[in-house]
Amino acid sequence: DGDAYIFTDASTTPENTIDTWAWDFTDDGTVDATTQNVTHIYPTAGTVDATLLVTTDVGCISSITQSVTVLESPIANFDFTYVCEDQATVYTDQSSTTSGVINDWNWDFTNDASIDNTTQNPSNVFGISGTHSTYLSVTTSNGCTSDTVIDVFVNAIPSVNFSWMDVC
Repeated sequence: DGDAYIFTDASTTPENTIDTWAWDFTDDGTVDATTQNVTHIYPTAGTVDATLLVTTDVGCISSITQSVTVLESPIANFDFTYVCEDQATVYTDQSSTTSGVINDWNWDFTNDASIDNTTQNPSNVFGISGTHSTYLSVTTSNGCTSDTVIDVFVNAIPSVNFSWMDVC
């Protein structure tokens, strides 16, 4: 659910030309799309019938209905250790799925849209204190994905100093 399903028309005709397509993704009799190939997002998991009706340039019509299994999307989530700057923040994957297994993790620790780590439970050292947005995207063995961004707080290292007096 929530993932894009790509529908590709594979219809053929020995003569004439297919020139219209009518897709019904929810088996409710309503045309949801009229392009030859289309992407559709199902909001919930389950099994639903999808129908493609094609028409040729001379008015010949044919249709097919197939059951589509919409898989449950995983839920991306993680926990982390609270640390001080220049110490390793340890991330613990808390993602879950009811469909397949999670087998791909993509972490972005620097909020720059670049993947910094692909292990399940990585660590990262932040050189400065403050809030750091950490992005995690997970993918299941079925190709379903989910992502999340959680703010990680890194504490400042205290500035240590002392003074002394000669007491002779």
